[in-house]
Amino acid sequence: MNDLESFDLNKTLLKKMDLKKVILCDCTLREGEQSAGVGFDQKTKLTVSRFLSQIGIPQIQVGYPGISNKDKEMVKTIKNEGLNSKIESISMIHVDNWKEHIDAALECQVDVLSLQFGVSSIRLKYVLQLSEEAALDRIYKSIIYAKENGAYVSFTPTDATRAPLPFLRKVFQTIINAGADRVRIADSVGILFPMATRNLVREVRKIVGNKPIGIHCHNDFGLALANTISAVEAGVDIVDVTVNGLGERTGNASLDEVVMVVKFLYGMDLSIQTEKLSELSHLIENFTGIKVPDSKPIIGKNAFAHILDTHVMGMEKYESMYEPFNPKIVGNKRRFPLGRLSGPFAIKKKLKELNLTFEEPKIPLLVDLINKKAENLRREIEDSEFMELVNSLK
Repeated sequence: MNDLESFDLNKTLLKKMDLKKVILCDCTLREGEQSAGVGFDQKTKLTVSRFLSQIGIPQIQVGYPGISNKDKEMVKTIKNEGLNSKIESISMIHVDNWKEHIDAALECQVDVLSLQFGVSSIRLKYVLQLSEEAALDRIYKSIIYAKENGAYVSFTPTDATRAPLPFLRKVFQTIINAGADRVRIADSVGILFPMATRNLVREVRKIVGNKPIGIHCHNDFGLALANTISAVEAGVDIVDVTVNGLGERTGNASLDEVVMVVKFLYGMDLSIQTEKLSELSHLIENFTGIKVPDSKPIIGKNAFAHILDTHVMGMEKYESMYEPFNPKIVGNKRRFPLGRLSGPFAIKKKLKELNLTFEEPKIPLLVDLINKKAENLRREIEDSEFMELVNSLK
């Protein structure tokens, strides 16, 4: 049961929104690999891309074919898999050999060729050492070159949110004038807040018209999810995500969170096999060695854990009492761990779960033992420890 369907505060606002269905672009194999300490070999990239495609992710961003022959062959191999997902690669055009980077992507015959160029004053002055006019010229020429060679072009002015708005308008107008098929707004250092995100999307929409707009949010202030959803509210067409929120520095908007927020709070079904989300999370966790926090929403170990005795009792009476949706929907599990705040109801539930018989009058003694042990250990009580305590009172 999903009680959110009857939550009037959300329903009232949703009636006033004209939301469009968005396309998910998973960037784990590109942005996720830029996480500190992470590196994917070809076998891993193939496994992940197949899994993403199987659960219904419509677009997968796989890397930079122009960086090396190894990267190019990796992108080409994934493209040749014949997946149901569209394959996107990135070509950086701030380098002197930018045409070679585009050529490498063209050789891979990717479905979407994403061109990237930094447009903030910081990037132009301190890194690229280019004037605004020279930057606009490079942007225009790169799109023309890619289009003349048959590419479907997406253009991302990176660090866009630190560029002066008048110049940013010129950037997007140049992108459209050159004939790009879609654009992407990149909050490269995660400095936007939700209202600013909505306003920027609307500004870009005025310039690009019906061309698809993508959003790529970083999580430096913990706002990647909020900004991504704000962009959805403002009418973006494509949303960048990563599994477990991986990405450079503090990462990006997490795939599972975006999917579930859009599905359950905004009523937009993206045709993703959500019951596979936890499995996907664990797969990436194993490949990267980066542990998913127990408290992570949606797929964390404690996302559906109930310990306070009144909560345990409430869940027995009505299963969505303290949960927004059933954990099975995302392949997670409901748990009732024992700890310092566990009471008689939780103890009886655990006894029943482990098929243990115990005298009713001794329940308060067992509760006291559980509470004290958990306080000393500063963690939940494992089943084996619980059984030892039970036996000690028999």
